[in-house]
Amino acid sequence: MEITESIDKLAAGMALFRQQLTQPELDAKNPFFKNDYLTLKGVEAAIDPALKDTGLSYIQLVYTVEGSSAVKTMVMHSSGQRIVTDPLILRPTKNDPQGQGSAITYAKRYQLMALFGVVGDKDDDGNAASRPQQRYNKQRQQAPQRQRQSNPLQAEYRQLMLELINRLNGDSKRAEELVKGTLGEGEHSGQDYVNAVKALLESGEQN
Repeated sequence: MEITESIDKLAAGMALFRQQLTQPELDAKNPFFKNDYLTLKGVEAAIDPALKDTGLSYIQLVYTVEGSSAVKTMVMHSSGQRIVTDPLILRPTKNDPQGQGSAITYAKRYQLMALFGVVGDKDDDGNAASRPQQRYNKQRQQAPQRQRQSNPLQAEYRQLMLELINRLNGDSKRAEELVKGTLGEGEHSGQDYVNAVKALLESGEQN
């Protein structure tokens, strides 16, 4: 991360921004995970009005690193002070224009949320982080029964996810984040989710 030697004016602007920021309503639903989330458009709509009179602005730079799209976000103050993130590189399941576009959108959204303190997911009161291993053990025990009750594609996805969660030491939330990051935004079929988990397992990206 790049930060100018002094950020006192930027910090004051950010403090005013935080006072003016209204956390947005989640504006989209992931049909496969059945969870609500905030789109890039929703993130920007929350940030932009709260920048008024702060002297702050931002730009997002997109470039290529070893064939994959990378995003940097720069937060600037009118004084010239700035913060620049490290590049966030995401490798989509399908390396085509649509896949790259989804990865870029995902990277832009999460960098903006992190920099400006915008909440883009439901708060589970720490449950996902505090009980990952217990949840994984329960999922593993129940997997055969669930697979009998579901269609083959769902069963394959669950089995692959269990393997991914196991490699992540039971961290199911991290596994879901990796899959969503690989897919990017937009609607995806069940097969897309299966392919995304397979790609993560084969590439070792979870490490």
